[in-house]
Amino acid sequence: MESWGVTDAGYKLLEKIGLKSKIDKFWCSNEDWCSKFIIPVGSSVDVSDIEEILDEEDIIPERKKAIERWMKKSGDSGKRSRDLFMISGAATDCILTRNEINGFEKLGFSSIAELDGLVAAYFQEKYDDSSALQGSKHIWRSDGFKTRIYGDDNNYLHIDQILIDSSCYKPDQRRLDGDDAVLFGELETNYLLSDDCYWSVLAAIVLKYADTVSIEIPEAINWREFMGNQGWDGNIVNPDLNSVAFRDFAFHYENMILAQLPDKTDIKKVEKTFFGMMEPYASRGISYLPAIDTEDRLVFYTDYGTSGAVEFSPYSGAKKYYPLLYFTKDDVSELFKGAVNCIMTNLSGTRPEHLAYMFNEWDQIKESKSLE
Repeated sequence: MESWGVTDAGYKLLEKIGLKSKIDKFWCSNEDWCSKFIIPVGSSVDVSDIEEILDEEDIIPERKKAIERWMKKSGDSGKRSRDLFMISGAATDCILTRNEINGFEKLGFSSIAELDGLVAAYFQEKYDDSSALQGSKHIWRSDGFKTRIYGDDNNYLHIDQILIDSSCYKPDQRRLDGDDAVLFGELETNYLLSDDCYWSVLAAIVLKYADTVSIEIPEAINWREFMGNQGWDGNIVNPDLNSVAFRDFAFHYENMILAQLPDKTDIKKVEKTFFGMMEPYASRGISYLPAIDTEDRLVFYTDYGTSGAVEFSPYSGAKKYYPLLYFTKDDVSELFKGAVNCIMTNLSGTRPEHLAYMFNEWDQIKESKSLE
């Protein structure tokens, strides 16, 4: 799937020319107003609303032509409100004066359309990232991806990963500075959706990965301090059968392994069950298998995809799985923090004292191994 967003090159340009801080400041002061009146919330836009924009006396000619081309190209099919937002200049008008807009070349843009598009894409990102949608999100950019972790009203686990590496997208034109890097666009986005019982499993997967590839996650090692800073009262409680915690964590952790390319892909050959398999009801039949790839990245594979298939045998026979989400050794601390943050902010259904019980078991496992 795709969604409008800013690439790493676009993000860098916004920071370089000071527009990022300007937009951030404006958004911080006007988030409610922007969410209601600037950001398009409907899926389509009426032709009458488009004509009203075109009839404005002071509309910039370049914008008028862009809207007319878009209307002709879209024909009788539904006209998406987000697409109009990208070319209307509504976001840019909130940030820059008309003189500043007309001086787009001084800012490093090849056209007003490119300026409007980048500003609108960043506005759209600000909205998609905001807590107004699904509550608090843990978000970071690294290694060509932007990742969001958050919960929803059903306590479901969401992980969105957006490909922001500009080199992965074909440029439409060369900019004034000679750089042809794509600044924004409909960026490729992958989604993991899982039930509430998998929040603590996600944290456990990160622990298992870190131990397998021999790295340390400071927030995990100092989990008492990390959770305490977020309101944990110090209670450690063994979860009962009615909880959504990882009740059999210790047994799974000690007796299972993470799948790993190239040779730990078949449970019959390794004689171990794979750790962290997710088979949520929320994703309606789609399952997720965490594994370590040949670059030592933690990758979540899914049994539904179109490219990059790898064969795993988590059960009786081989089955094709497709890479969905990628996390490097440097990323997994963010993944861990995202899982814990959402649990501590009541977005997961998992109780903090149950998570603390799992971490305490992990401490005991590590201590027993160090004594061997």
